[in-house]
Amino acid sequence: MRKLITILALSLGLFSLSARADEATHAAINKVYTDMSAAYTALDVAAMGRIYTAEAAYLQPGPQGAVGEVGREGIVGGFKQFFEGAKAKGDKLDIDFRVVSRTLLNPTTAVDLGHFLLTVTPAQGQPQRMAGTFITVPTRQADGSWAFAADSYGPTKVDTYNSAPKTGNLKYDG
Repeated sequence: MRKLITILALSLGLFSLSARADEATHAAINKVYTDMSAAYTALDVAAMGRIYTAEAAYLQPGPQGAVGEVGREGIVGGFKQFFEGAKAKGDKLDIDFRVVSRTLLNPTTAVDLGHFLLTVTPAQGQPQRMAGTFITVPTRQADGSWAFAADSYGPTKVDTYNSAPKTGNLKYDG
């Protein structure tokens, strides 16, 4: 009986450590989205460089179909254009995220599915809101931080963002 109690106690202890590790992993991955939100607000191109791995792949909708970019330099170059355009017009940007699903493939790789809401507030005029659905592949870096190895999105309705469910301890902005 003592052996059974000992085994049970050890099992519960390991489960507790695993749960804390998962919580820490979720918090570390969620930080990538928090950092991206801060970069949008500050129009900080350099911060966007820390969001993506050196070999990251990025896929976004374009006028003639999907447009892809591979490599941090090219991805950040696109954000540089976007942020500089916003600065030149006096626009303010705010982006919020709601991750609805996260699959931890292994200790260093996850797949997130979620929605974002981008609000562009012009210097003159009313804020414009646009939403999208995304899939990202966050990976743990050598320094322990996380960054996106892949990021892809497409447009959706603002109602889709608004109705996205809160899922556990995944990133969920207001």
